Amino acid sequence: MIRRLMCTVGVLFCLAETVHAGYRVPQGWVSQKICQLKDSRQPEKSYCLEILELMTGRIRKDKAPAKGSIVLIPGLFQNVYIFDPLPRKGVSFARYLAKEFNYRIFVLHVRGIGQSDYPKNSNLDDIAIDDIPQAIEALKEKTGGPIFVLGHSQGAITLQASLAGLSRKSLSTDKNEFFDKHLAQSRQKLLGGVGPGSRHSRDARMTGKVLVERF
Repeated sequence: MIRRLMCTVGVLFCLAETVHAGYRVPQGWVSQKICQLKDSRQPEKSYCLEILELMTGRIRKDKAPAKGSIVLIPGLFQNVYIFDPLPRKGVSFARYLAKEFNYRIFVLHVRGIGQSDYPKNSNLDDIAIDDIPQAIEALKEKTGGPIFVLGHSQGAITLQASLAGLSRKSLSTDKNEFFDKHLAQSRQKLLGGVGPGSRHSRDARMTGKVLVERF
């Protein structure tokens, strides 16, 4: 049992080493940083996140303008390579989206992944509350067009929590309710996906879930 546990820990450390120390921007991608992001746990401090964009000039033969942008969020111990593992062999979800649907493709490296900063004592709540909303807002200002977001594994969990309005402060003294419906709606408006007028918007958590499933 102890040996199995040690092997599991060893594998996790190897994965972490691959994601961080061995990370290089893959060919065909451009890395950029979004900085001056606010840490809601430590308002006096700021941090940076890395966002990569796929250069689609050689992927699409036509010159039609992109319909919008798709932001991909990797899972635990994953980076951009999970969406673009073997492009030379045609194994690339990111390039498939760009070629077949004509969208600009971005990958968000949340805190601690790739060249993104890692504020001390970070957790999944920080990703949902701070990283994802601020990154989407920054990309919205940069691109100006509609934005769709897709998360894988941990990326999907934190995305759903973010779109459901996860906040740090309990909204009720009688129960532990940390999901703010109005915050959920403001975050969803940035995406132009499922808005407040939708029949699903009665429950903020359901709205976030439907938005992810529909994409």
